[in-house]
Amino acid sequence: MKKSQEKLNELQQTSQKNAVEENVKLTILLETAKNVNLSLAERKKAVTELQETYPKYFANLSQEKILAGDTAKAELELRDAILSKARAQAASGSLIVTGK
Repeated sequence: MKKSQEKLNELQQTSQKNAVEENVKLTILLETAKNVNLSLAERKKAVTELQETYPKYFANLSQEKILAGDTAKAELELRDAILSKARAQAASGSLIVTGK
């Protein structure tokens, strides 16, 4: 039982760590895209990466909208999806560890 609990804790920590890392990556890309003090080339590169990495959330937004910071809805939906994915991974790990 103790090993199962340790494995479960490890899976939950890994899921949380992955969610935090994903949110940090998202934040960096968004801040880069919106930062008017950076070159337009740098900002567009961040926009392209956002659209390629998260097509479900940013592909339908124009480059201009993202550069202008008109991303609140997409950001909220994506952050919710990242948290949901982490919860699902933790729950899935729980089922595997407990064998249920």
